[in-house]
This record gives sequence, C-alpha cells and structure tokens, in this order.
Amino acid sequence: MIELLLLSLACYRVTSIVHHERIAEPLRRLIGYDGLSYPDNFLGSLFSCFWCLSVWCAGLAVILYVYFPILVWVFAVSAGAILIREIEEKG
Repeated sequence: MIELLLLSLACYRVTSIVHHERIAEPLRRLIGYDGLSYPDNFLGSLFSCFWCLSVWCAGLAVILYVYFPILVWVFAVSAGAILIREIEEKG
C-alpha cells in the first residue's frame, strides 16, 4: 500500500514538472512548444494533456522505483511538501 502512495506522489510530481514547471521548459520547447501552443502531433498532444502525460510518467516512476528507488522517494517527498503547502494556503 505504501508503494502505491509513493509511486502516485512521484508520478504526480514528475508529471507536474514536465507539464508546466519552468525547469522543464527546454524539454517542452524541444518537442515544438512555442510558449503558447504545442504542435499538432503525438508529442504535442501528450505534453499538453496532464492526464495523458501522467500515464507515461507513471511508467517512468515504476522503472525508477525498480532501479533507483531513492529518486522515487525524492519526488514523492517533494509532492507531499507541495500538497501540504497547498492545504495550508487554503486553510
């Protein structure tokens, strides 16, 4: 059960980074993102949809968990910290 929570948090965090955080902007530009829209192709569709991207990031999280579990923990703890911050701001 803890593994599912760990992987879910890590998946959320990686998906969030790739989908819309500034640090991954070079990656998004590499696939054709111009700052306003994505190209009309598979990668453009994938990167523009958080839900679609999360499927691929989940696969990445599982692979990382098998080979480099500490990285999954880092992403999961980061996601936990962000979620706590969001709850604090709303409370």
